[in-house]
Amino acid sequence: GGGGGGGGGGGSFDAATLGRSHFSGGIRPPSLKSLYPPKGHIAGGTLLTLHGGGFRRGPGLAVRFAVENEFAEVPAVFVSKTQVECVTPRRDSVHTAHVTATNGDGAWSAHPLVYVHGSGTFLAFTFDNSNPGCQGCNYGGFQ
Repeated sequence: GGGGGGGGGGGSFDAATLGRSHFSGGIRPPSLKSLYPPKGHIAGGTLLTLHGGGFRRGPGLAVRFAVENEFAEVPAVFVSKTQVECVTPRRDSVHTAHVTATNGDGAWSAHPLVYVHGSGTFLAFTFDNSNPGCQGCNYGGFQ
């Protein structure tokens, strides 16, 4: 008959280390609940605060702004597991962007430009060309 199965490897297998370095069953992305301010200038440079949950400190923490054919990913600053901050990117035109976030592990809070209930969490941020600090002013700063 065949020989018995080999014994377990001696001490080289560390389950705790393996568990930390590889999550079987998928990585949980952050979730988004709100952002402030809701709009900013297309020149970029608006300090944006995102509120949600599941944020983790790390080099890959990022926020993505998506519109039909224009994507921008900017680094985010970890404030807490429920809050991150980023600076909005420069955009070519006035529009409302689809906003998602990642902890840098490849899992985003939602797929870009998928507006389907249950497909993750995303927010909207409006890029406009009004004067910074002059809400309601039109081009040129006149009321």
